[in-house]
Amino acid sequence: MDPGVIGVFIPILGILGGFGLVGLKIWTNHKLKMRETPDGDSERLTEAVQQLHDEFGSMREEVAELHERMDFTERILSEARSRNAIGPGDST
Repeated sequence: MDPGVIGVFIPILGILGGFGLVGLKIWTNHKLKMRETPDGDSERLTEAVQQLHDEFGSMREEVAELHERMDFTERILSEARSRNAIGPGDST
């Protein structure tokens, strides 16, 4: 292989290795920060997640109730339309 071709790859490998080391450093710092989180923050976050979970559950119940109401309303409107489509009865 030509030494000139190998010489081109040396800077490319150096740059890629540098990016890899920077990425490894960022990942390591993130992992260390996650370990150093005080227990108070962890408990506070757990409580916040539980509150969000509860609120989401109540919203899901409200949406289900609204869905039932909408189905009922659609059925009533459909029945009214079908009665009007047949036409008025003999009222004489």
